Amino acid sequence: AVSTMEKYVESIDETNERYEEAMMLVAYAKKGARYIRRVDDICLIDSIIVEKNRFLEAYHLSEESGKLSLDDGSATYTSAREDRKIIERDGKLLTCQRLLDDWSACDTLPEPINGEYNTGYPFMMSDGVTMFFASENKDGLGGYDIYQTRYNNQTNSWLTPENIGFPFNSFANDYMYAVDEQQGVGWFATDRRTGKDSVAIYKFALNDNKQVLRDTTEEYIRRAAQLLDYRKRENTVVATDEKIVDEKTTGKDNQQETDEIEIVINDSLVYTSTDDFISDEAKKLAVEYVQLLQQIQEEEQSLKEQRVRYSQTDAEQRKDLYSVILTQEKTLQTMRKECKEIRKKLLAEENSALMKQ
Repeated sequence: AVSTMEKYVESIDETNERYEEAMMLVAYAKKGARYIRRVDDICLIDSIIVEKNRFLEAYHLSEESGKLSLDDGSATYTSAREDRKIIERDGKLLTCQRLLDDWSACDTLPEPINGEYNTGYPFMMSDGVTMFFASENKDGLGGYDIYQTRYNNQTNSWLTPENIGFPFNSFANDYMYAVDEQQGVGWFATDRRTGKDSVAIYKFALNDNKQVLRDTTEEYIRRAAQLLDYRKRENTVVATDEKIVDEKTTGKDNQQETDEIEIVINDSLVYTSTDDFISDEAKKLAVEYVQLLQQIQEEEQSLKEQRVRYSQTDAEQRKDLYSVILTQEKTLQTMRKECKEIRKKLLAEENSALMKQ
């Protein structure tokens, strides 16, 4: 993408009406190329799509990790001892301390945390010095990105925030990163691949240290960066292009895989069973859709097993496995495309039937 866009920029001059847009696309492509070199290898535990104004209900922090609250869309973090708050107000982060019977006046956190861009969704680790927050900083990937910073007690200042990169961040809005060290889990919110008033909450297992994806194919790394592929715990969730599907409803031995589904029909309607459909044609497509999701899940599992073998074998055997992996990736790509088309058709059929009621 970088090479293609740079060639295009060279073919036009600054007076061209698309020059500024092209330069912006070059910058975005370069960001992606830089961040994709360090994609975190995370293990997802669960995922859920919720109403945006109630998204914190999906976070279940232990008392030792503090509290999160939402007031008119603004997030507040309160420490476990309830002696400190970090609040979001008018696109800035402020902090205040507990006095004897009240809270102190709030102080605006300095640069480089606050700046000319909106900043919010704070969370402080139990060490009292490591903070995560979200910012619309122009140096990010797009929308809100999640950043990490630390307080330096010796200099009484905050270190320059670091963008935590893929797969936590994307070109959509990503925010409210919070972790529970007692449970060994974390959460973050994103509106990638969701409806207008909904947001996806991902729950993941904490790694002791940052684990960067290596010794695998570029295609897998690209998909992992987008949370279309990832490691998972047994009996939890499997990623697809469109939805998050529970393994309990897509397992090989499940004879009722079409009975328990979750398909967003429109902004206000979610079906959890094929019996919910009023259109017979849409119902048939829904059954076909869920069955195809099951096949995709099985193919993904097979592909992940091949990747494990690839990372553990010698160079000679890798040559053979590489072609097998590429073939499976192409097969999955075709299946996912077909899945999208089926879903598009069933939504059109059902929404058409609803409008006629």
